[in-house]
Amino acid sequence: MDNSKLQEIVNKSGFPLQIGLEAMINNSQGELGWEVFSSEHSWREIGGSNFGFIDLVLLNEANTAFMIVECKKVVDCSWIFLIPVKPNMLLERRHVKAMVPTIKDHKFKGFAWEDVTADPQSPESSYCVVHGQDPKARPMLERIASILVDSTEAFAIEYDHYGVDRSNMLKLFFSVIVTTAELKICKFDPYEISIADGAMLKETEFIDVPYLRFRKQLSPYQVSGVEGGAKDFLIAKENTVFIVNANKLSDFLERFELSESAATKLNM
Repeated sequence: MDNSKLQEIVNKSGFPLQIGLEAMINNSQGELGWEVFSSEHSWREIGGSNFGFIDLVLLNEANTAFMIVECKKVVDCSWIFLIPVKPNMLLERRHVKAMVPTIKDHKFKGFAWEDVTADPQSPESSYCVVHGQDPKARPMLERIASILVDSTEAFAIEYDHYGVDRSNMLKLFFSVIVTTAELKICKFDPYEISIADGAMLKETEFIDVPYLRFRKQLSPYQVSGVEGGAKDFLIAKENTVFIVNANKLSDFLERFELSESAATKLNM
């Protein structure tokens, strides 16, 4: 097998993208506000059967947040995110579900998934259409995002076991998928859909976006300790995964910033 064929095989894998992104961040010399904390980081689900390797773990310069990153290479592909537009609906969102430390009586008690606010704001969607997917199989993005959420939780719990001085260890943990796919949002009026054939009645607007929030009940596991009504239970089951186009990762990292309310989650 000649070198060109070997290179073609390598380029079809996802490793060059992962290694290239790691090199880009390392070469930024801190200008992006993030560093590569770990790569190919092994993880195992606590009390479950899932395990694997985290592509990249990023740590911000403020030492307050981790990004657990999955790199996904695709060729000539668009990921289309559907956004049913409702009256008075905000297209851009700042809320994101993150793994945050639980503190009671000024003592660290563990971690929980909670909503925090962070920039950059972006569209948010629960539906992704990818051409060519097997309609009978579990959707690709949901499958990848679900495993990523599990790995984020596993890494947070593992990181808690690293050291003794917890006051300097409290962090927020975010899930991120970086992909070579074009990211498009499809805004439409849900009342302009034909119930007869399930098709949109009017021409739809498609917009390129550099990144967005993918929010959905991604984990199959039950949640416990939820206070409130049925809606609170449903919200508690949701997770957020940032979806970022690889060419826009630098911009995303530079603009990422925790709100003051999110930062208070780290106060003992």
